Amino acid sequence: MCEYFGYRVMKLKRIRIMNIKLGNLKSGTYRNVTEEEYNELIKGIEVNMDINAKKQRMKELIEVLDKAAKAYYAESAEIMSNAEYDKLYDELEALEKETGIVLAGSLTKKVGYEVLSSLPKKAHKGA
Repeated sequence: MCEYFGYRVMKLKRIRIMNIKLGNLKSGTYRNVTEEEYNELIKGIEVNMDINAKKQRMKELIEVLDKAAKAYYAESAEIMSNAEYDKLYDELEALEKETGIVLAGSLTKKVGYEVLSSLPKKAHKGA
């Protein structure tokens, strides 16, 4: 990380590993983790693995939905039914809501437009 930003590391001190704080632990020594620290560490790893699995599924869904949308709109071809598309879209949307993550290229966040004729008319002063 430091190398990426062009920093030269003069001294580096590790103060914790995930949830396990090292405190005043001397170099070359160790301490046993508590049962509570261990359980929290495992839980953190499991949560991270779960999020990674969900992100991977989101990537897969984006790829499939994008391919289907391109086939439909650009090539006038259908590679899946509307019901199948909607089911996958709903799954993607649910994963985004659950994780709080929206990946680049997600079809749930495409920029669209409103048809001008459907917008309400507004009178302006002096017109």
